[in-house]
Amino acid sequence: KAAVDAGHYPEALKLLAAVLKAEPRNADALNLMGYSNRKMNRMTEAARWYDAALKADPKHLGALEYQGELFVEIGDYARARANLNRLATLCGNCDEYDDLRTALMKAGQG
Repeated sequence: KAAVDAGHYPEALKLLAAVLKAEPRNADALNLMGYSNRKMNRMTEAARWYDAALKADPKHLGALEYQGELFVEIGDYARARANLNRLATLCGNCDEYDDLRTALMKAGQG
């Protein structure tokens, strides 16, 4: 997580791969793999990791937010809004909901 937070995405991917070798269904690590790939503009890879994170934990708030942000970035606003609605159900007005709502509003989809 420290490598991700520092923006060292290639390093983060290596570290996260080691975590996932030991814990293949670690939703936090799967989510951060998606985030790191998305920040490196590897959208197809990012989508695959977010899907894996949500398969491991369908209620993972971070994965729902970040997957929704991916949808905003690729212009799939309907799916981004579906993630926003899911977040509203799961956590109400939480940080993940607010961040995804903000991303939609910045894209003119608020």
